[in-house]
Amino acid sequence: MIYMVECALGPEQTDDAWNRWYADMKPPERLLSVPGFRSAQRFRGTGPRRQHYLALYDVESPETMSSPAYRGIGGGNFLTDVWKPLIQMWERNLFGRDTAAPRVPQDAALVLVDAATTDLALPGCTIEWMRCVGLDRTTQFRGLAVVTRAAAEAIVTNTSAIGVFLPRTKCMVAPTP
Repeated sequence: MIYMVECALGPEQTDDAWNRWYADMKPPERLLSVPGFRSAQRFRGTGPRRQHYLALYDVESPETMSSPAYRGIGGGNFLTDVWKPLIQMWERNLFGRDTAAPRVPQDAALVLVDAATTDLALPGCTIEWMRCVGLDRTTQFRGLAVVTRAAAEAIVTNTSAIGVFLPRTKCMVAPTP
């Protein structure tokens, strides 16, 4: 399963301030210590979604999101009221997927496509479709594609259904027990 958190800040917020706060409040190592979290990677949007941030997690099951361990580290909320009024959008979705979340290299990009059906195609992309199965359910299906940065530049559009995200961090993997 893939757990995704996407949020958008207002144009007056700085990338550096957000990343400092996020790194202190929601470090990937903390989430990866929760049983059921397998990997974590953070991204920043480009083009029309340049003020959007994405966190992509590989999780074991839907129960991971309601576990005492997850809730105990502040999972599912911001842990502070400082950023709440500054965030214009915050969406949490859980997607069914039989394979692990993609590990996006630093020189590549992640393309997200939200759709009501899985028949959309994008040039230069092999889209892997997933059904939304939990949390906010802001889309019925989400497609993922890992592409080169050159291919990503050709994809950026003004539609909110397609987003291109660049890695902010390397993919981190939970330690094996």
